[in-house]
Amino acid sequence: MHLAKLSMSLELSKVCRMYNPRFSGRDARNKLSAGRTAIRAGILRFAFWLLLLLPAAVSSACGLDSAPLTDAEGARTLDYAELSVLRDPGRRLTIGEVSAPANAGRFQPLKGGLALGFTTDAVWLKVCIRRALPATPEWWLEFRGPYADDVRLYSPRGDAGSWHESRAGDRYPLNARELPYRTIVFPVRLATDAPGVFYLRIETSSTMATAITAWTPKAFRVQAQKDLLMIGVMSGFLLAMSMANLVNGIWTGQRQYLGFAGLTMVILITMIAGYGLLAQYVFPDSTWVSHTVLNIGLCCMWGATILPARKPLALEEHFPRINRVLPYLAGATALAGLSTLFDVFVYVVPWVRALQILIVLFGTVAAVNIFRRGHPHAIWICMAYAVYAVPMLLGMSRALGFITLNINFEPTAPAIVAYALLLHFGILAELRAQHLKRQSAEQAADVYQKLISQEERLRGEQATFFAFVAHELRTPLGILLTGLTNLRRALSGTNSVARIDRLNDAAQRMRGLIERHLRLQNLARSDFEPYRTDESPDLPALEALHAQRQLHANRTFECVYLGQTFRPVSMDAELVTLALSNLLDNAAKYAFEDSPIRLEIDFQADALNYRVINTGPGLPPELSTRAFDVFQRTQGTGREKGGFGIGLSLAAHVATAHGGGLVSRHEGWVTTFTLTLPPGPSALAQESP
Repeated sequence: MHLAKLSMSLELSKVCRMYNPRFSGRDARNKLSAGRTAIRAGILRFAFWLLLLLPAAVSSACGLDSAPLTDAEGARTLDYAELSVLRDPGRRLTIGEVSAPANAGRFQPLKGGLALGFTTDAVWLKVCIRRALPATPEWWLEFRGPYADDVRLYSPRGDAGSWHESRAGDRYPLNARELPYRTIVFPVRLATDAPGVFYLRIETSSTMATAITAWTPKAFRVQAQKDLLMIGVMSGFLLAMSMANLVNGIWTGQRQYLGFAGLTMVILITMIAGYGLLAQYVFPDSTWVSHTVLNIGLCCMWGATILPARKPLALEEHFPRINRVLPYLAGATALAGLSTLFDVFVYVVPWVRALQILIVLFGTVAAVNIFRRGHPHAIWICMAYAVYAVPMLLGMSRALGFITLNINFEPTAPAIVAYALLLHFGILAELRAQHLKRQSAEQAADVYQKLISQEERLRGEQATFFAFVAHELRTPLGILLTGLTNLRRALSGTNSVARIDRLNDAAQRMRGLIERHLRLQNLARSDFEPYRTDESPDLPALEALHAQRQLHANRTFECVYLGQTFRPVSMDAELVTLALSNLLDNAAKYAFEDSPIRLEIDFQADALNYRVINTGPGLPPELSTRAFDVFQRTQGTGREKGGFGIGLSLAAHVATAHGGGLVSRHEGWVTTFTLTLPPGPSALAQESP
């Protein structure tokens, strides 16, 4: 600028000499024309120097719009007034080229914070800061970017155009940094109140989302202690939850506890690596361990966040298809972390983060769904996804470059810790509800078992009582029958024979009733086993028909053979005869007087069926479901009297004791009772070649 002013002054002095009175006439006109030409040339030279020096003037004005740094302020997150950005897609620009006046116009003011998403570009930041005169000249620039691979700070030296380079990032061991701290920190010196110009060159294989903060050393140390305290509290919560769930899982055998213990441990390791503590205290000389652990841990954490919540969210009940797919998505997300070993993490992680957004949104929808359905643990699950979803969406949007928030506090880690804590309460509430439900079921089962035991005890007492009564009745009943027989012989040929016969029939009926009841009580025992022998299927049928023809002389009984050729069947023939006799007796009592009683023997390969068919009014509708219960009595037809409800129950017990069954069917006026017996091992052995 001084050279331009000097040139302008010389040109103006020439013009003044042209208007000297000593010059006149033709010479004056010539001098005037020459002066005009010289003025034009001077203006052109002035414009040239102005254009040449304008970028330098703009550069020297850098930082004038920002307020000076003060000791009272202690720290400031730099924004557009102090930062401008230049992207270098080829990563070939040098500090000499970037700081050249010709490239000053290529820097663009930074809008909001540094949130450029996932990129492979090298990013240059021009930092213009100044301090108030009373403030300390020593300041620290903190780059809160734990994912940065290579960060270089260029500070001006005393010589014009000379720069001092400081390096940090994952490509350099922490012990090799000027300030060996868990985050990237560079010391800078502001000698005067004039703006200081510094350049930051950043390369990353992850997201370009961070904040640049200027600190006084004292304020930085105070804030570092606060940060460590917060990290310690969160780590303590995670470690306590992990150990508690691990112990509960081993003690109770619940896999939910074990899965949640694994998740909280992954979150703990990832958080420690993300905050740089792993690099600072465990691997200070390594250039890749902490970086690799962080990237793999992030992918494992993102993939596993919803897996322990699948059961509390009732995904198998309400979203069965998604529930089956989620483990595969979680596994793929975890495996994506291995891409950091092949230097392609920057290309893979945007898709992983986008998938995580979808998973969290789905988890939120599922949490609201179970909340609406009134699950007892739903409030904890909803709160967990609420505190996790909002900061996570903001953090991911910032990481993807959608939102440019200029903050030096990362809310994702506290949100994940709060999510884990609330999810822990939700899992406990869900398991508590399951325990109460299981306890209620066990109590109901105990009550049911007690009722069964009580019923068995009552049945035993009932059987004992009836056995005693039957035994006491059988002796006098036998004496009565014997006396009636002798009396009939003595009074033969008189009118008293008919009366004696009626008394004898009544006594015979009473004896049959007692015998059937004793048989029924015997069959009802839980340890009863029939005495099986190999018998022809028609043997019990013929014996039952013979007995019922004598008992019901006015009835017509028919026997029909169906199915395959008879082969011996393993059965208790006496019990089967008793069952068929009761079925035939029941049919004779309830069939129309002039209708025949038919017994069908249907032998098949897989079953032996006895069908007793009669025509009559059948069972009343109110007894259709209780036909085989004891003491379900109905009125017979004609002169027949209804029984005491023992016969059908006895037949059902005989079928059950043989492993078969007894069913009834009533169609129109036709009633059919089907007694089914398995063929037994003998028939099957004869059937096989």
